[in-house]
Amino acid sequence: MDAAEGLRRIRIVGYSILALGLLLDALALVGCLSAWANHGSPALLGFGVLGIEVSAFAAVILLGAWIVEGFVAAQNPSSE
Repeated sequence: MDAAEGLRRIRIVGYSILALGLLLDALALVGCLSAWANHGSPALLGFGVLGIEVSAFAAVILLGAWIVEGFVAAQNPSSE
């Protein structure tokens, strides 16, 4: 597999994980707003903590792909 194709796939996985984390954060926000409006307990708050952790993991994946992409581009200057 070409290095550029591998990095493209890693970025797709990173963005997919990031989307999952942001979806969990949005779910927690909607749950908190719903609980606030109904004077209840924010039962979905745990999703927010999990969403932040998943988003941070995705950021590490995307940062790693960006760093590796820099090394690949430095080794192959004609591919730019």
